[in-house]
Formats: sequence, structure tokens, C-alpha cells
Amino acid sequence: MISINQKSKRRLGLAIGSTLLFSAVFLLAWDTKLTLTTYSLSSDKLTKPLRILLLSDLHSCVYGEGQRELLEQVEALSPDLILLAGDMLDDDMPHEPGKLVLRALGAAYPCFYVPGNHEHLSGELNELLAFIQDCGIMVPIGACAPIEIQGQLLQICGMDDPIYLGQDTVLLQAERAKRAADPAYYTILLTHRPEQLTALRPLGYDLIVAGHAHGGQWRLPGGKNGLYAPHQGLFPSYSGGIYPLGDTTGIVSRGLSRESTRVPRLCNPPELVLITLTPKSEEPY
Repeated sequence: MISINQKSKRRLGLAIGSTLLFSAVFLLAWDTKLTLTTYSLSSDKLTKPLRILLLSDLHSCVYGEGQRELLEQVEALSPDLILLAGDMLDDDMPHEPGKLVLRALGAAYPCFYVPGNHEHLSGELNELLAFIQDCGIMVPIGACAPIEIQGQLLQICGMDDPIYLGQDTVLLQAERAKRAADPAYYTILLTHRPEQLTALRPLGYDLIVAGHAHGGQWRLPGGKNGLYAPHQGLFPSYSGGIYPLGDTTGIVSRGLSRESTRVPRLCNPPELVLITLTPKSEEPY
């Protein structure tokens, strides 16, 4: 027979255990430690394996002194190419933390950049794009730039953000860039906004990469698309992850922003996205 005292101790133990478990889950849910997400794609247009790093939506947030936390993780991944899908700089936050990252990346890796809506909203778009290009980073808006890496030729195309130009205009940019590309080579479209993936699908890009949606901001553990994304609303279709689009693949970064977000991230830590491209012949059996 269990005494009243023993029952009280058991209830107290259960209460303490439940409280500790809830606290641990709560802390993990709000964790903003930088994470890595990896994807592997193959194509018969490729002859060499390549490592592509996708970064977006830093919004000039700070990752330690000198942005060391972010830059050291990038270095450890040894990317062959870096794609920057906009909003690395912000309209409200100081530019210098973002500029520090761009200077370092442009000096160390082949990089391509397209602006997001916040670079436009800053009112300093031309100055910011000039700075980005001075860092050695290519900005292929409405164009398709060939680049050879380790003997592998890729084509990187880009489109602007539609905040002022409008959706139809920027879709024409993507269409014009694709027409200029050689269909024999693997071609990537770099854009800021993922809600355009459905409209971009018929253009025939091999890969489309984007950011902007911040992972849907609040996500259920193990969930994919989150609760809300700008310009997609509740339960967005494309907020973070990989999306098969017929012969095209879409990959959306959840972004790097932390302290600048108006709504804190929930079960949605900021991420680096590493995309490994391999020849079709090297697919695992």
C-alpha cells in the first residue's frame, strides 16, 4: 500500500519532470542556432560533382564578432559556388554586418546575387548593387552568366524582385534569361521570391533557388511549409525545402535572419543550404 506521503512525492516528481520537459521543448522551439540543410540532385548535363551553398535573408543580422559564426561554417563546407537569394542587406538594420559577410564571401568564392524586396525598400538599391559588384559578386538580373568550376560549365541566371517592377516584368526577365542560355548546360535561376515557382516552372530551368519566406516563421516539428509567409499568406506552398516541379527542381532557403524578424522564429532555426550536384552516372544505386 502506497502512503499519502509517497503519493505526494510521486506527484511532485511528475510535476517537476513535466516542467523540465516543457522547458526543454520550449527552449528548443525558440532556438536560433544556425543549422545546415543538405540536398542532392543529379543531372545528365553534369560531368563533375559540385557543392553549391544557398544563402538568403540575412537582413544584416549579427553572427558573432566579425560574423565569425556564419563565415566559419561557410568555410567548413568548402562550397564551389555561393548563390545569394536577396535580402542579405536590410532597409531598417545597419548595413555593415551584411556588408562584412558579402566582402568576405566575394573575396573567397564565386558568388551570384539578386536583390530582395528589402534592398529595394532601403531606397539605396543602386548603391547597394554597386557595392555588391565591387565585392566581386555577379548580379545577373535578367541575364544568364556562364561560369566554369572545376571543368564543369554552369549557367546562372537571375531575376529582380517584383516589388516595384511588377510580377509580369520580372517573369519576362526570367524568360529572356532562359532563352539566352544554352540548353546543353545545367542552368540555375536565382530569384528572391518562392511564390513565383509555379509560374516559373514552364521555363525549363534545371534548378530554381529562392528565399524570402523565412520558413513560414512558425513551423510544427518536422513540418515543411510553416504557418505564414509574406506574399503567400497562411499555410504557404513554398516556404522552405525542396519542391519537385516536373523537370525543374525548386529549393527555398528558410533564411538567416534572427534578431531583425518582427515575429520570432518557432521550430524554425536559420539555415545554410548546401546543394550537391552530381552527374547522373554517379547516382547511388
